[in-house]
Amino acid sequence: MNPARTLRTLAPLRWSQPLWRLRYAGERWANRRRGTAPRRWEWPGEGAPPLRPGFPELPPAEAPGPGGERLVELLERGVFEHLEEAAEVGRERPDWRLGDRAADRLWTITLHYHGWAWGLARQAAAGGAAGERAAVLFRHYVGDWIRRASLERPGSAALAWNAYATATRIGWWVRAYHLAGGALFAAAPRCEERFLRSLWQQASWLAAHLEWDLRANHLMRDLAGLAVAGRFFAGPVADRWLARASRLALAQAAEQILPDGGHFERSPKYHLDVMEDLLTVARATGEEAVAARLAGCWAAAAEALAWMRHPDGDLAQLNDGSRLGREVVEAALVAGHLVGRPVDPGPRRGGRHLADTGLVVWHGEPWSVLFDVGETGPAVQPGHAHADTLTLECSLRGARLVVDPGSFGYDAGPRRDYDRSTAAHSTVAIDDADSSEVWHVFRLGRRARPREVTVELRDDGLTASASHDGYRHLPGRPRHRRRLEVSEGGSLRLADRLEGGGHHRAEGGLLIEPGWAVEPQEDGWLLRRDALRVRVRAACSGGGSFERWTGTRPQHPVYGVERPAPWLGWRWSGEPPCEVATELVEA
Repeated sequence: MNPARTLRTLAPLRWSQPLWRLRYAGERWANRRRGTAPRRWEWPGEGAPPLRPGFPELPPAEAPGPGGERLVELLERGVFEHLEEAAEVGRERPDWRLGDRAADRLWTITLHYHGWAWGLARQAAAGGAAGERAAVLFRHYVGDWIRRASLERPGSAALAWNAYATATRIGWWVRAYHLAGGALFAAAPRCEERFLRSLWQQASWLAAHLEWDLRANHLMRDLAGLAVAGRFFAGPVADRWLARASRLALAQAAEQILPDGGHFERSPKYHLDVMEDLLTVARATGEEAVAARLAGCWAAAAEALAWMRHPDGDLAQLNDGSRLGREVVEAALVAGHLVGRPVDPGPRRGGRHLADTGLVVWHGEPWSVLFDVGETGPAVQPGHAHADTLTLECSLRGARLVVDPGSFGYDAGPRRDYDRSTAAHSTVAIDDADSSEVWHVFRLGRRARPREVTVELRDDGLTASASHDGYRHLPGRPRHRRRLEVSEGGSLRLADRLEGGGHHRAEGGLLIEPGWAVEPQEDGWLLRRDALRVRVRAACSGGGSFERWTGTRPQHPVYGVERPAPWLGWRWSGEPPCEVATELVEA
């Protein structure tokens, strides 16, 4: 326990956040004491709760894991596959992995999202022999989950009834019911009744457990789930759910979507998730004014997201997140037609400074560059932040070149520590310290603050520079300052200047997309990939000792996948000032 670090972590939060955390912890403790959960969340009437007619089309969503006949074949063997991992859960009595878990937390909570239920519903709606098998599996697995992962069962509260998981599950269940309710339940009306009663219970419980302790994208997902349930069911309680979700979503959109359209957590992956949730509430609400304002926020976020892509069409991986694929990103962008706000999914050209988000972007030939000059994240929720201030990603002629380490998962341990560390990113670490004080899985204490940000956009390129104060606690208060220049048809240049007093060690470099061959040169490196060639030169001016070195470091393009990536590194030690100039030139 580090009391000073804990205080630095808690100080920026809103005072209500730890109180909400204590309230929910106290409720779980009381439920364990009495051995059961309160029954007030259950549907109070006989039969199934009534449904509201005219349910709207929701935005497209991609469930994790396989679909179609492969999903049917896996689940017939009791194997669930998502996040690049297949695990045998069991066919007759599935192991729902209840209780809190130290390992595979992300995989387990994704299991409880029930994206697989949506996949089975899609196959059931397609009909045929595989469709009938999918309907049988849907009733079996969903029915077993309702019985053996119920709110009352010990261990369910940890992950199965996590609020984010519950809200996500509501979305998949409602989609499944509207797509294939007849195929799923025509021969099993009692199963349908149990399904609808459980869905009501989940929504009722969610309404009382919105994540005011975490806020940010978690709270937005909670509101989307509550809005879907409020539009799905009929009656005064459902009306209150829908009205409350609509009202709060407006307030959260104003808080979370920055004036330049960026999401305040500064993660492109979660930015896209929040866009989906905004669009979901806009579609579900019955209030035209609310829908219009949410649609406006969505359109601003969509335009910002369009700039956060590489030429391959997929997202940058700044902070936590995963690559999603061109198809998923483009489907999210064109979904604006549902609210009359279509966004061009095509590539952007030229330069853009998303000043509120803190992202400088250039898309041209041969370079696409994304330069992070922003805050680590919002004060209320920096859990998805990395210690990556002044990092960059870039592509050369459509091929990714400099990349982010990504995120393997959300278990505590060396992998998580690495993914969030400064040393894993293409920026500069001083005295082996992180620029921001990342710790445990989602904690952040001392935060680097960008300073002196200047951006010059030109028709033929851009120049941007910034510094940060993340090392102000070290002796001599050293500071890292980076200048980036990119020109159309020219080179990409970085200048990393170290200032301050005392004697220090610094380490920097570039994490390279796997697939590039690296050949050390006298003044740097030669990179080759297919017909592409890049010369990377690194030189130091100023006193002290300087060396270049070549190695490999882990890179996680998607959750659950690790691959070795080339690292082009340099080390310096001495007394500032010094400047390391790195130039990337197409050969």
